[in-house]
Amino acid sequence: MRESEKITSVILAEAEAAAEDIIARANAAKTAKLEALEADFADASSARLSSLSREKEATVARKLTVAGLDARMSSLASRRRVMEKAFDRAYEKIATLGDGEYRAFYGRLIEKYVGDGDTVAVAAEDKKRLDAKWLEGVSKKIGKKLKLSESASDGAYGIVIMGKSCEVDLTLGSLISEVKTECESEVLAALFG
Repeated sequence: MRESEKITSVILAEAEAAAEDIIARANAAKTAKLEALEADFADASSARLSSLSREKEATVARKLTVAGLDARMSSLASRRRVMEKAFDRAYEKIATLGDGEYRAFYGRLIEKYVGDGDTVAVAAEDKKRLDAKWLEGVSKKIGKKLKLSESASDGAYGIVIMGKSCEVDLTLGSLISEVKTECESEVLAALFG
């Protein structure tokens, strides 16, 4: 082999070795860069998944809270309906008492609230049950002079006592409403513990 071929062969061998070294370093740099990118992507994905997981948990917690509130509101509305039905039944029960019991009931109320010389207005529905004869008997029993009003009271059932200084509304609707207001929380507690 000639000397120029030897030199060319050495140059080519050195060039090939240098090229292989450059390629190896480039491949190593590429692999390192890919590994770094994969690690960054994994970290970013993990952080995003963690963030999404926290957001999901917070959303589920909010929805559970809202659902719990909705359930409580629905339960309270149902309880109120049951309570309203109970007061409606009480109204009906008193309104449909036999004449004797009904007269005794209103006689006790008159005894409690009437003053001497007061006027008693009877509801239109009760004109037959709570008549002048009945009022006269109550008046004698309690020892107070009472007068029956010619005009009917506003309520469907019951009476209104018109005194010198005030009126006492003892219509059935008014009595039930007052009792309901006074004991609403007690009734709810008794019905639903």
